Amino acid sequence: MSVIKRYKLYKQKKQWVIGCSAVLLSLTMGMTVAHADQTNSATPAMPTTSGAQKDLTTSQENKQVVTLSSTDDAANSTSATQTSQEAANSQPVLNENQPVANNQTTPDKEYNRVIHIQASGFAYNGQTVKETEQTITQQSVNGHWDSFDWTLPTGYVPDGVAVPSIHLDAADNVSRNQDLYFRYIARVTIYSLPDGDRPIMNVYLVQNGHSLTIPDQELVLPSGVPTGYRPSLPFGINDQIIKRDGHYYLTGATITNEIKRGTMVVTYHGSKGSTEDYNSNANKIYMSAPVNLVFKDMNGNLYNAYSDKRPSGNAVTALTPLNYGQTYDKNVIYNFARQQLSQYLENAGVSADNYQIYGYFGNDGKLHQIKSSDDYPSLDDTVGNEEGLNYEFVVINKQSGALHQTPLTKTRTINVMQPDGNVVTTKQTVQFQQFGDYDAITGQPLNDAPWKVLTGNNSADESSWSELTNNNHQWALFTAPTYAGYKPSQAIVDAQTVTPNSSDTVVNIGYSQIDVPVVVPDKPVLNVIRYVDQEGNVVKTDHQEGKENDPIKLSLPDGYHYVGSQPLLTISADHSLQIVHVAKDTVPTPQTPDQLTKPDHQSESADEQTGSTPAKPVVQHQAVTKGVAASANEHATQLPQTGNQNSVLALLGLASASLAICLGLGKKRD
Repeated sequence: MSVIKRYKLYKQKKQWVIGCSAVLLSLTMGMTVAHADQTNSATPAMPTTSGAQKDLTTSQENKQVVTLSSTDDAANSTSATQTSQEAANSQPVLNENQPVANNQTTPDKEYNRVIHIQASGFAYNGQTVKETEQTITQQSVNGHWDSFDWTLPTGYVPDGVAVPSIHLDAADNVSRNQDLYFRYIARVTIYSLPDGDRPIMNVYLVQNGHSLTIPDQELVLPSGVPTGYRPSLPFGINDQIIKRDGHYYLTGATITNEIKRGTMVVTYHGSKGSTEDYNSNANKIYMSAPVNLVFKDMNGNLYNAYSDKRPSGNAVTALTPLNYGQTYDKNVIYNFARQQLSQYLENAGVSADNYQIYGYFGNDGKLHQIKSSDDYPSLDDTVGNEEGLNYEFVVINKQSGALHQTPLTKTRTINVMQPDGNVVTTKQTVQFQQFGDYDAITGQPLNDAPWKVLTGNNSADESSWSELTNNNHQWALFTAPTYAGYKPSQAIVDAQTVTPNSSDTVVNIGYSQIDVPVVVPDKPVLNVIRYVDQEGNVVKTDHQEGKENDPIKLSLPDGYHYVGSQPLLTISADHSLQIVHVAKDTVPTPQTPDQLTKPDHQSESADEQTGSTPAKPVVQHQAVTKGVAASANEHATQLPQTGNQNSVLALLGLASASLAICLGLGKKRD
């Protein structure tokens, strides 16, 4: 029996990048299973550095092994066994129903298992690695073949690339020769980036008479590539890039390995075409972005000069796509945008006189005004999305006048809820407006114009608007109406200064009933009025009844007059006794007989001798009060008929003197 050797030539580091390197193979002799000691994920991660082989590594345990069985029983079996369901889901699928070529039966002798292995030079990262072609023969001993393992030697693929290994199971009772053909092939995906190429290699193993299916390979954007870029394959021969469910994929392929005229022929069948005698395939992936000029209004909506006539007539112009790392000159882009805007307006039948590019929306979502060439947008200011990169220029139609279509009105509403339930509403308004340049497309102001207040009667006339002063933009003072028996919740609503930033307000005024005190009718008050002369004698008493503060009607006794002016007395509840001071009218003094006969000059001489002058009546004036003098109180208790004894005696004396004078005159005549 010949010696069987196993070949393990190098270790492999664990790191998968993109694609699937594990291969499931089946052989025609018996039940054959392709398996890996450890499988890889379906979508490996991108390397973090460009072009370095050390970034494309896998672990030692991540080698792939093709296991073959050569028993006659296995040759009649069509079943396949998988060591891992997960591995099966992520690996290429082999067609197990094709026959194995060049199997011959030679009885009564030992049989050979001849293994042909080819690994052509793989183009990778600008270089071609070594090639190898080996033929290994196993001769049976007593109808037994030992198991066989083989791995590509170091240097045939770049370091870090996972490579499947060949494994053949031991076989007993062999009865025929067996020729097996294996070829290693590679598919390389190269990301072309500004900092260099980033290649990704996947190595597959195919066997004669079998087909190998490579699934679609998802393409993950390298780190640092902005939104808007997408993978493109401008020079693809057999493969292409498709988009599915928002993800990009490099299309899969089917690889066949056939023996034609004793030669192994491998064919690569891609989605676009096929290549016979296939060894390796390199696809250079570019990060490319479609670039568009988009015109929007100041509100961020797509501008459509056609309006309702053509709802889909938005102003969008496609530019030449850019690969990642390429750019446009911002001056060229701005000038081209102006030309495109003029052409677009002309096509829409709109006069372009007042139209202009005002600014642009950046990737920060803000509107940036263009005041000079320094403000022109660059490629970094474009807005990226799944459809590409957009220069979002803002178009305006510049006009002058009122900046707001309707004045800004600030209102104070005063609701007066009357006692009867009715509501009277008073609205106090102050209107504001700005005048300057504005965009006729959106109505937005283009400058910060000062506010003015409406002081005239015509809001459409700018002369009716005045600059704001201290007293011309107020809600006026409001006084709540009055209702008998009710009081308002707010009697006065103060005047208030209003600005464009003020909020509308509502004031509600209600009424509540006033508690009315019970009025008790005034009771009549009795006052006693006594007329008192200068000696304190009560010469008359009156009684008068009435309400408090009613005037008292005075009635003088006969022969008397008021001391001073007539007093004005009123009914008093505090002083029921009222005093009125009076004086007796003056009576002339009678002359004696001697005085009647005496010459006038004697009387005058007598007056001159005494040096006296005739006495004149004296009238005393006193203030009348509601009080009672002490002397009057003393005489108030005397009865009227016994009031003053001296007055009676005086009258009697006067009468006696008068009688004596008469008697004397009679004697002289006799």
